[in-house]
Amino acid sequence: MQHAEDARQLRQQISTLLKEMELAVANGQWQRIRALDKRMVQLLNVCNTPELQGLQQQLQPIIARQYRQLLGKIDTAKSELESKMRQHVSDKEGLEAYQASVDGRLW
Repeated sequence: MQHAEDARQLRQQISTLLKEMELAVANGQWQRIRALDKRMVQLLNVCNTPELQGLQQQLQPIIARQYRQLLGKIDTAKSELESKMRQHVSDKEGLEAYQASVDGRLW
């Protein structure tokens, strides 16, 4: 029965890790996401041991669905950041043009 307990603990660790990843994405903690992803790979490698045969097959659809959702949120955050950066560049150019006109460089 030790294998069943190991599998239960591993499922719990993966579930907790997925929740931590979701929170890290929501908070824009990109380095933390990378570290959590590495930890996920380690846990999935444990699933490949003969004692836990089949566990990865059970968890794979759940993990894949969660990762797709996380990637969607990351893409949204990336798009928002790119938009803000474009606006920042535009604002900077406008401020520089205004400063040049105030300084009399355009007259």
